[in-house]
Amino acid sequence: MRGAVWLLLGSVALGCSSEESTPSDVGRRSAPVVLLPESDNHVSGVLGRPAELGAGRRVEARTGDEPGESDLWLVEADGSAAPLCPALGPDELPLAMPDGRVVFMSGRTTVTSLWIADPKTGTATQLTNHGLVAGKPWKNFVPPPSGDGARVEDGAIVYDDGSGRVWRVELATGRAKVEATP
Repeated sequence: MRGAVWLLLGSVALGCSSEESTPSDVGRRSAPVVLLPESDNHVSGVLGRPAELGAGRRVEARTGDEPGESDLWLVEADGSAAPLCPALGPDELPLAMPDGRVVFMSGRTTVTSLWIADPKTGTATQLTNHGLVAGKPWKNFVPPPSGDGARVEDGAIVYDDGSGRVWRVELATGRAKVEATP
């Protein structure tokens, strides 16, 4: 599809609330980043494909300090890098939006959800699964992307959830609906 942004997806993110992050947590994870050769275009320990933001900037998920942790890092054209939106636990699978924001998967609320981050401010907003908690009934659960990938289309992210259902999540509102079923 011409003009669509694609991202291959292949894992599930778990994590904690960004509100639990402290300045000392940020300092702990902002250690120097080792860059691989330019042809690889990845931060050391990168998970999956980077989200290209243009002008040589990109967002990458890289492994964290603890097992199972990953963080999103904003990598500048000169190779310097800093956490995009610090959080404890994994944030994964960044997908660049045409407006420069980044959609990603996170389990900050104990339930894997889609979030959107603004690299200019370092803030992240939950798009799906508001109020759901692990171990409680999930009445309005929106599954994360899986399988072949996701694309940005007319102000929404469209993806297969791995069961053949195609979901459409509006970026402005977080409203989700199933567009196709197997």
